[in-house]
Amino acid sequence: METTPHADSTSTPFAEFAEFEPPSPRASPARPSNSGFRWAGTAEPGEGCDWTGLVATILEGGVSTVGLPRPPRSEKGWQVESQGRRYAGEPDSTRAARRRLRLLESGLELFGTRGYRATTVRELCSAARVSHRTFYQEFASTEDLLLAVYASCLDRLVEVVVAAIPLDAPDLTGTFRSGVDAFLSEIRADPRLARVVWFEVLGVSERVEAAYLGRMEEFTAFFGGLLDAWGLTFQVAPVTRTVILRMLTGGISHVSMVWVKQGFEEPQAQIAEAIVRLLEACAAMLVQLDETLPERPSE
Repeated sequence: METTPHADSTSTPFAEFAEFEPPSPRASPARPSNSGFRWAGTAEPGEGCDWTGLVATILEGGVSTVGLPRPPRSEKGWQVESQGRRYAGEPDSTRAARRRLRLLESGLELFGTRGYRATTVRELCSAARVSHRTFYQEFASTEDLLLAVYASCLDRLVEVVVAAIPLDAPDLTGTFRSGVDAFLSEIRADPRLARVVWFEVLGVSERVEAAYLGRMEEFTAFFGGLLDAWGLTFQVAPVTRTVILRMLTGGISHVSMVWVKQGFEEPQAQIAEAIVRLLEACAAMLVQLDETLPERPSE
């Protein structure tokens, strides 16, 4: 049965984003590598992830794990348990993983170019070269696929930031600058990713909104872990620390959203410098802030 497109986006409070047209993709720039980095893929989002330990391990050059679900990879491609039946010498589990990967790729392409609300299951299946039955074996709905694509896009952003962190950075500013440059370069290299992360998840459902807020909290924890790894002594209450880190996460997200919406008009170097200064200011605030303000001078 043909699946109709989602409701017209003009009926949502985010109608303006339906007209967003991403710029043409550019070649992905070379990025610094961190050979000690690997994805664990063993925990659900927000569970079992020690961000302070993660960042500390990265800075020490050791092997680290991230508690975000992501299929493990090797130089030969996706690694999947070799169990069950085999087709032409290939385990059915491997075939299933490849089909799922094709659906994720087609979701990124269609959601990131045409938009989530304008995409049907038929179009996703056609792009992924799978049947409707296969689609529903992997995902209960297009919303489930959107969530999976969204998570994959954010995993990519975390991965490139972590991989770019220099193992021998002389100061915290150098760490900030390397991570921010990699983050912005990845956004600019693939506008499809940017559209999914900052536009297509808006106003979909309460479940998608909860996933969005959950991932924002993960980025907040990541920033906190980065500062903890440098051994900074915080002079603020835990609640104040969390709120400041949330403002940092929201500020960077909004700057990125506007930069994408405006077609990357502002030079990337200037955007990066502004974000680095914001990171420095927040770090200094967390370390030096005195929550006891002086009384107003008497007139």
